[in-house]
Amino acid sequence: MRRLLAMLLIPAAAIVATPTLAGGGIDGDDDLEVELVSQIEPLTFLATFEEDETCVEGEFTALIEANGSEVTPISVTQQADPDEFLIVLPSGTPPGDLFVEIECDNGDGDTEASGEVEWAAIPVTKVVSGPAPATATFTVHLDCVGDVEVPDDGPVLEELPEDFTADLQYGVAGGLKYVYTDHPNVCTVTEPVNGGATSVTITPQVVDTSPAPASYPVTVTNTFAAAIQPNFTG
Repeated sequence: MRRLLAMLLIPAAAIVATPTLAGGGIDGDDDLEVELVSQIEPLTFLATFEEDETCVEGEFTALIEANGSEVTPISVTQQADPDEFLIVLPSGTPPGDLFVEIECDNGDGDTEASGEVEWAAIPVTKVVSGPAPATATFTVHLDCVGDVEVPDDGPVLEELPEDFTADLQYGVAGGLKYVYTDHPNVCTVTEPVNGGATSVTITPQVVDTSPAPASYPVTVTNTFAAAIQPNFTG
């Protein structure tokens, strides 16, 4: 189980340039189904051996690559079903193609399987400009509508819903938060709670993830005007 997995770097790197985000993974002969299971942080995937009762509870190894580069996961845990492995990755993991290989104990030796999934990220940066109240809070809302065609004879996967909404919460310090999708989506970005800002700028306000499984950054800027000081004459 501790043998080197370097030989597997080649197939993970053989990615066609600028693929289209299709949803539900990549067709092929892979025997590990990899699914995105979170639309907001933490960035979480579920890897499942397609053959039932393949793994038994015990030691396993996992190799994870994003676009051909190895990623150190936050955690990989075997589930109650020993053929399922929950993978939590750093929030800023580069989107695109995720390759996973898991080697597990099958009760009579070792078994390995690999699989891939395509996914996109929408990193939303909150910028607060001016003298905002220390207690100001902000909510950025994404309303995403999917456009996925599933062939009649295609596999039925337990995927995330095509249409979804997400609310990202920020404090006065602003910061960076993420939304994730494994489908082509058109997402409209609004800010229903703006902390009392004088003005709000959202760039861009509409995000289309259909061109490719990639990163689609959004910046939401809240501007607070300085208080006007009275003039005193004496």
